Amino acid sequence: MSENESAAQRRQQEEREARTAEMRRLLDQPHGSEEVAKKFGKSALASDEYKAAQRQRQAAQARRRDAAESRARDARQSTDVAGQPRTRQEMVAAQKQFAQSGTKTSERSRDRLRSQAQSM
Repeated sequence: MSENESAAQRRQQEEREARTAEMRRLLDQPHGSEEVAKKFGKSALASDEYKAAQRQRQAAQARRRDAAESRARDARQSTDVAGQPRTRQEMVAAQKQFAQSGTKTSERSRDRLRSQAQSM
C-alpha cells in the first residue's frame, strides 16, 4: 500500500468519524432523525454512520442512566442511624470526629506505655 493510499484511507476514516459525530449531535436534538435526513438526505438514515451514531448515543444514554442510578443508590445508602440523609458537611464532620477519636486513643496508648515503662 502506498503512502498516498494510506493517507486517502485515513482521510476517508476521519470524514466518516466527523459525519458520525455530526449525526450523533443531530440525534441529540428534538426530532433528531428528521434533522439528520434534512442535512444528509433520507438515504443517510440507512447508512453505517447513522447506525454507529445511534449505537454511540444509546451507549452514552446507558452510561448516564447507570451513573444516575448509582448516585441514587449511594444517596440511599448514606443515611444516618435515624434514616435521615446525611449532608456532605455532616459526613465531613463525622470523618473529622472519627479521626480525632483515633488520635485520642493513640495518645492514651502512648501515655499508658510511658507510665508502664516508668513503673518498671
